[in-house]
Amino acid sequence: MWRDKTTDAVASLLDNYNRVSNSIVAYIELINVYFAPTTFETDLRRHIEGCIGWNLRNNYPDLKIFYPDDNHGGTKANRLGEKLTLILDEPIAGIDNELTI
Repeated sequence: MWRDKTTDAVASLLDNYNRVSNSIVAYIELINVYFAPTTFETDLRRHIEGCIGWNLRNNYPDLKIFYPDDNHGGTKANRLGEKLTLILDEPIAGIDNELTI
């Protein structure tokens, strides 16, 4: 509902509850969650997460729905100019094996 800024957002959701809830359940069934253990400091970890998100948004416009413009990732003001290699057990759509952070 955060995208619907109208005064009747709640009423609209309730009117369409069955359709919306079925769509949400179907969407959640498609999601895989991946974890990447790290010992990075919080600000560097957030920067890396933001870089992964920006890479997805900029290089895979067909997948942009997973990280739309109104989602905000925390990146440092200046890129570090370092290469980050991601070792993935399986390919993940929109995630490259190497990023410049």
